[in-house]
Amino acid sequence: MKRVHGSLYFSLILMTWIPLVGFAIIMLGYATSMLKTGMEEEVEEALRNLGISIIETYETAYPGDYGMDREGHVIKGEHVLYGEYSLIDHMKEETGVEVSLIYENTRMLTTIRNKENKRIGGTVVSEVVLEHVLKDGEEFFSKDLSISGEKYYGYYLPLVNSDGAVAGMLFVGKQQKEVNGKVNRMIGQILIIGLIVLVFAAVFSICYTKNIINAIDKMMEFLRKVATGDLSARQDEKLIARNDEIGEMGRLALSVQQSLKTLIERDGLTNLYNRRSGESKLRELEKQVKESEDTFSIALGDIDFFKKFNDDFGHECGDVVLKKVAECFEQHITGHEEYAIRWGGEEFLLIFMGLDEKKAFLETEKILSSIQNMKVTYGDKEVSVTMTLGVAEYRKDETIDRLVKRADDSLYKGKALGRNRVVAGL
Repeated sequence: MKRVHGSLYFSLILMTWIPLVGFAIIMLGYATSMLKTGMEEEVEEALRNLGISIIETYETAYPGDYGMDREGHVIKGEHVLYGEYSLIDHMKEETGVEVSLIYENTRMLTTIRNKENKRIGGTVVSEVVLEHVLKDGEEFFSKDLSISGEKYYGYYLPLVNSDGAVAGMLFVGKQQKEVNGKVNRMIGQILIIGLIVLVFAAVFSICYTKNIINAIDKMMEFLRKVATGDLSARQDEKLIARNDEIGEMGRLALSVQQSLKTLIERDGLTNLYNRRSGESKLRELEKQVKESEDTFSIALGDIDFFKKFNDDFGHECGDVVLKKVAECFEQHITGHEEYAIRWGGEEFLLIFMGLDEKKAFLETEKILSSIQNMKVTYGDKEVSVTMTLGVAEYRKDETIDRLVKRADDSLYKGKALGRNRVVAGL
């Protein structure tokens, strides 16, 4: 039992959990990567659209090219943009996105503030951004911008004048901690759902594994009893009713028990109970009758002139006669706790539970009549069979050996009277 619980139980749990946990880790990593990638793509698209919208708003509100006046203030057409924070501040308030208007390489208007809560106007952008946007006139998205000590997702769009020259750029950006916060919250939700699924899977796998182990334990207990000689052990009904391999194993174990029981309890030629089983059943009945008001009787008999069958026709003919007589007994011995036993050679013992000597005598005469009318064919010959039987009822003050001796005495009296009869009363 310990070996099953110590190895198979945990092996089954590990076989379930290792791939399950491994799959969960892989899926969590994959989901995290996909979520982050998807969120970054969404942020990039949103920032680009917002940047285009801001540029179009400036074009509508202030027609003309970007430039710089004599005082060093950036202008748009005839309008000085210096100090005009209302548009970009409104965008930040509505969207949470930082906005900077950059002329050449310098931030002229910005919503980004430093730790002292001052706008960082007058600062310059990195060479990488200048290379892509100002020199090449391309849009540029960065996943790893650092501005005033904060990490940003940033999108840069070139500000193109009517002559095609790039005068500067518009920056729109989102702090990474905000985006990562959303990603982490979503991952947390996935993790919670995953843990709930794992808990349910754990409960299911543990219950299912226990069910399997319990079934194996029951089968092992059954086999242990059979192995120690208890051929009356009962297999669990639920186990043999299972429609899986364990149920099949349980049914096979039951078949093994039945085969062993037949091999040990039955006579190989006639399939009747053998003498060892017969003596055991007589002892059981003796104990049962002594503890109750019940009674039982026996009939001990042998086949008349059996040696003649073997001498005249051979031992195979004798075997056929024994089998036919056994079949006749089985046709008549059909009641509860009635047994037909091959006592030895051509000798048989019948047990009649609940019948006194008189009733057992009448029942035995019926059996003898059937044997007398039975025809046994061997080859091209037909032989007749008779028996002589002695009947005795169990007495509570005697032993089983004494009971069998009284039946045997009646049998010999019957032989002395000419055989082919039933004798009782001794």
